[in-house]
Amino acid sequence: MVVFDIDGVLADMRPFQYLIEAETSRQKQWKEFHRKFEKAAPIKAGLITAKRIYNELDIDLAYSTTRPEQHARRTLRWFEHHNLPMGPIQFRHFVRDGPRPAIEVKLRHWWYWQDRWAEQNPVLAWIEDDPASMHGLRAHGCPAWGPNELKVASRKHGSLKAALEAGPVDWAVLEKAKKDSYKKWRVAEDEWQAVRKQWWQEERQRQRQRRSRGNARGQGGR
Repeated sequence: MVVFDIDGVLADMRPFQYLIEAETSRQKQWKEFHRKFEKAAPIKAGLITAKRIYNELDIDLAYSTTRPEQHARRTLRWFEHHNLPMGPIQFRHFVRDGPRPAIEVKLRHWWYWQDRWAEQNPVLAWIEDDPASMHGLRAHGCPAWGPNELKVASRKHGSLKAALEAGPVDWAVLEKAKKDSYKKWRVAEDEWQAVRKQWWQEERQRQRQRRSRGNARGQGGR
């Protein structure tokens, strides 16, 4: 399996970046930005690489993104429009991830795939445009590549297949990093999930209270 990041590797959202560059959260136009997912221009090099890996090398694809999961349909429609091979897509989960940094979302995705598919369909490569996420993933044993890095390696090794087989760094180094990092990540992740679980319980209670007040006002107006 080869995992592709979406924005910055396959889809170009840079023309809409101005919508979320305000200094304060209130001023950022996230809803409008998310509506632009279907308008993103395809990144030609990324699409060609993805289709080559799927069609020529016969390797399954999966996708990782920090887009909120409620925009899955928009993302799938974009995939269909650009004839991208379908595969599992991991999004930013509303409860499990919340507002945490992109690298932490990507690490959850990485370990999810390790837990679920490592034996029958291991991740052979992860194409990631964000340098911080790429290096963070590698530190956890993930064979993460930058798009240009993979392009250069393909020339060096003579083919895309040979580059993927060689890996971005020595496979033994990645295997050791994976073994060394898992326990620490698991502890931190469990702590984060406990916080998010508590937040969600409190949020549901707040939602029930708002509905109750709304119903009371509605009945009082009759």
